[in-house]
Formats: sequence, C-alpha cells, structure tokens
Amino acid sequence: MSSSSWVVRVVGGLILGISAFSVKYCMGTDRRADASKQILKGAQEMIKEVPGYDDNRGYMDWLVKEAHQNVFNDSYNIDVGSRYSAGKDSMDFGQYEHDLFAWMIDRANADGSKHIAENLKKFEETPAPDPDAKPAKKKKEENPFVKR
Repeated sequence: MSSSSWVVRVVGGLILGISAFSVKYCMGTDRRADASKQILKGAQEMIKEVPGYDDNRGYMDWLVKEAHQNVFNDSYNIDVGSRYSAGKDSMDFGQYEHDLFAWMIDRANADGSKHIAENLKKFEETPAPDPDAKPAKKKKEENPFVKR
C-alpha cells in the first residue's frame, strides 16, 4: 500500500466519521424541535386552566410562549448515542414546570400584572390530580322501603 492511498483512506474515514456525527446531531436537533413543539402545546393547554385566563388571554398566551422559549432547553437533554446505539432524549418535567411558572411569575410581576402573578402562583401550588388514582367507589344506598 502506498503512502498516498493510506492518507486517502485516513482522510476519507475522518470525513465519513464527521459526516455521520453531523447527520446524527442534526437528527437530534430535529427531535428537540419536535419535542419543544409538543411540550409548548401542553403548556398552552395548561395555562388555560389558570384563573383569570379568559380575561387576560393574549397576555397569558404570550407569557407562556416566552417562558417556554426561555426554560425548555434547561429541562431537555439529548444524547446523540454512539455508532451502535440510538440516542435517547430525556425531559425533566418537574424542572420544566417549576422553571416555566417561576419565569412567568417573575415576568408578570415585572410587568406590573400582580394579579396574574398571584393566580399563577396559586395554580402552581395546587397539587395536580393523580392520573393513576382510582375513583372512589360509591357506597350503595340502601332502599328504605326494603326490609332486610
């Protein structure tokens, strides 16, 4: 093997490796953008449950969008994986929700919208219902006209 063919192989291998990493990284950023859109939709639905939303719809829609843009990346982790395994993304939803509300509350206070900040704080502090909880069984009512 001549020295020039060895150099071509090494350079070609490096170019191929860099290209593969770039493709994998770009696919990861697409996943991040898709996840961001989905999480934002969820946050926009959640904000509609905050008391006073109907009276301040425009401001609160803007507030949640701005907050999402400022806090999402801190909660979303992307792992590009390796040559033989796919990357796995993870999202810290607890951190995201905390940071989202903290940002919105701070901004509402800074904008002089104290009532909105108070509503956001109350909403954040209210425990969410447990989706895994089973509904309580209704107690059978006894018919007073039937003797036992």
